[in-house]
Amino acid sequence: MKILSSSILYFLWSFLAIADELKLSYLEITETQAQHYRMLLKVPSTQTERLMITMPLPKECHITVPKRTQRIQTSTVERWNIYCQTGLANKTLRMHGLQKRKMDVLLRLDLLSHSHSVLLTPSASSYTVPKEEDISQIFQTYTWLGVTHILLGFDHLLFVFALLLIVKSVRRLLWTITAFTLAHSLTMAMATLGIMHIPQAPVEAIIALSILFLAREILHEKQGKIGLTSHYPWLIAFIFGLLHGFGFAGALAEIGLPPTSDGSCPTLL
Repeated sequence: MKILSSSILYFLWSFLAIADELKLSYLEITETQAQHYRMLLKVPSTQTERLMITMPLPKECHITVPKRTQRIQTSTVERWNIYCQTGLANKTLRMHGLQKRKMDVLLRLDLLSHSHSVLLTPSASSYTVPKEEDISQIFQTYTWLGVTHILLGFDHLLFVFALLLIVKSVRRLLWTITAFTLAHSLTMAMATLGIMHIPQAPVEAIIALSILFLAREILHEKQGKIGLTSHYPWLIAFIFGLLHGFGFAGALAEIGLPPTSDGSCPTLL
């Protein structure tokens, strides 16, 4: 068990720095006045290569302010303004380059009357803007992002793996993982919408401690001591799931959701 504990610690600190890295681009379209839109595209890139992702303008739209490009940390940010004679309602927005780069784009539309959020992928790279806000679309988008984050985030997978070693019953394990996922999605949504705010550094530290806590519980079980996780696995998973959700919101902030005027991460997340 000392080997297990050491392995968990090693992999935790080796991969924690990249655990919440989202390979995701971000496109925000803000309607500043009727038929006038401010565009912002943020794409992860390196010093030598930029991931070429573009959005051709729909018909009846033209550029009013030319594109301005700048590098911000590990991303390339483009800003420009457009005018669409009949607005964007019922217009189809298409992203080019997703298939080649195997990149998803989080599209946020902040219109005068309502807002939309949708995830564009290589297999579904277009979106027709509805006339009214679609709450189900927003829920579907962030639920899928949350599930993807858990599946691709090494810290979350390590947390779930530790639960597998503690919770022996399949039924209890399903309830436990469900509680973790629900809590993760809950705080993700609250932080993303600006309802709650927790500084990112303490969140990341507590996420690391949550894994160490479970490692300690595993060691105690092997010594014949039954810990809190064995008695109340769903409660422990729910509590730490809340904090893991804030970690996901911080990862979204890293791609700029929603961005501030200078392209930096917002303070509300």
